[in-house]
Amino acid sequence: MILHGTCTLALATRAVVDGALGADPDRLEALSVRFSRPVPVPSELTTAFWDGDDGQVHFETRDSSGRSVLSRGVVRTGNQEGVA
Repeated sequence: MILHGTCTLALATRAVVDGALGADPDRLEALSVRFSRPVPVPSELTTAFWDGDDGQVHFETRDSSGRSVLSRGVVRTGNQEGVA
């Protein structure tokens, strides 16, 4: 059994909103990501995020083996402040 991609994306988005956008989902204006690997159930996922030179928040989600399951993640905020 695998975790549906939209569920994986929802979990990663929540981590970015809580950690980088001050838990304010209204700051999220646009999001893009590459689904890079299926996620078997059960799995432990870790999402890392950082400010890019472009004023956007970039992120990647990895499984417990360190393999990328979501890559090239980018969040554009309405106010372009990036990580809180």
